[in-house]
Amino acid sequence: MAERERLRLVIIIGSIRKGRFGHVAAEWPASRARLRPDFGVDVIDLATAWLPDVMYADPSAPRPQAVKDLAPSLRAADAFVVVTHISAVFL
Repeated sequence: MAERERLRLVIIIGSIRKGRFGHVAAEWPASRARLRPDFGVDVIDLATAWLPDVMYADPSAPRPQAVKDLAPSLRAADAFVVVTHISAVFL
């Protein structure tokens, strides 16, 4: 059997708030995937990615450098895991 290319998993930590827990929660799937020789893992932390608050729908508008920097990793991904918090209110 021919050797297969490694699958690329991108884990995105979606919370940017102070006191967040996302980096801890993201470490579990990242560590599990790293145990597999057929997976490569990238973790993207939106708190440090410095993405703009607003993106324009016009495809000819210039892209901010932070978006350009993330594009290759996102483009190469075979799978995504997004880690974010959900706030539940019970009445």
